[in-house]
Amino acid sequence: SFPGIGAALRVLHEHSTAARMTGSGACAFAVMRSRSDAQAAVDAVIAAVPGTRGVVSRLVTRHPLAAFA
Repeated sequence: SFPGIGAALRVLHEHSTAARMTGSGACAFAVMRSRSDAQAAVDAVIAAVPGTRGVVSRLVTRHPLAAFA
């Protein structure tokens, strides 16, 4: 059990209904409306869950290897 992931998800859910955990359970993520909303969510998770790291990244709408399929 990894209580930090659960805590991160709870905080992310306060910022986005799209908060999820990766399949392996190692990471939590969420889709936000803006970069500033995303940064606020990252800051909230870092403040609430000691030892947590977070990044804001851009959504990729097309897989970079799609042309090879």
